[in-house]
Amino acid sequence: MSKILDESIQSCADYDRGIGPSRRTTCIYPFTTENIGGYIDIFDLKDKSLLTVGSSGDQAINAALYGCKDITLLDVVPDTRYYYYLKVAALLSLSREEYIDFFSYHFSSDNSETFDLTTYRKLRDTLKVLDEESFNYFDTLFSRFIGIVIRKSIFQTDEHIPDIVVKSNPYLSSDISYDETKERIKNVNTEFLCQDVLNIDVNKSYDNIWLSNIATWLDKKNIIKMANSTYPLLNDSGKLLLSYLYHLGINTKFDPEREPIYNIELMKKLFKKYNIELKEFESVSTHYKKDLKDSILTLTK
Repeated sequence: MSKILDESIQSCADYDRGIGPSRRTTCIYPFTTENIGGYIDIFDLKDKSLLTVGSSGDQAINAALYGCKDITLLDVVPDTRYYYYLKVAALLSLSREEYIDFFSYHFSSDNSETFDLTTYRKLRDTLKVLDEESFNYFDTLFSRFIGIVIRKSIFQTDEHIPDIVVKSNPYLSSDISYDETKERIKNVNTEFLCQDVLNIDVNKSYDNIWLSNIATWLDKKNIIKMANSTYPLLNDSGKLLLSYLYHLGINTKFDPEREPIYNIELMKKLFKKYNIELKEFESVSTHYKKDLKDSILTLTK
């Protein structure tokens, strides 16, 4: 952990001196950029196992709400583990309103409650009980920098406004769902893999696998490699979310300027033996433009 923490401290110090977070090579996503609520019912999660991207931790937290009991978070960014536990500690310690205020920072306008020290102190003891490494990581940062410096230094700027964040995350959709998640996440077995999704080394299989939008960053060769790396990890009848696709519906024509994963006809040919399907739902961006669709590509064993 020392190297990760040192890098984060340097990034915060750089930002604090006005030279930007120049030492930071990877950043944490504050919230999902997907409409998880749009696709989560496609998967059977109750009492099941899930391998999911670590990212913002939102995939795992939403899965817990839906009764998933065994969740493995996969990410090449090691401090996503610390952020996951910070979110779980906040979930267990704060009201839904406090939680949203603490984590939300839309970069077009400041939110004075973002990573507020007083709020952090409310969840601090819970974080220490959950995971001491995560506690040491964030406690060190909060002891040296104000919250907004931490938030701007070690996190991606890719964040939707709070209304979209709430709409995209079932666990934040109401006080009732928030309280249900608070109880259910206590019974989840959680593991972490700091590995490359193209070369996963794990002696375990899963009922569901979620790969978010990783495929949008890959060429055709590596999309195939990722599928071949993860599909064998599925249990019988298991379902793999191969990719989240922004602004694409069933009737959308392929734009050659877009990434290969958006070429649905090509994907259907490549993964025909994997029972490939395209499922569309309301886009995460309908707040800005009505009637947009997003989709997921799934493979079923």
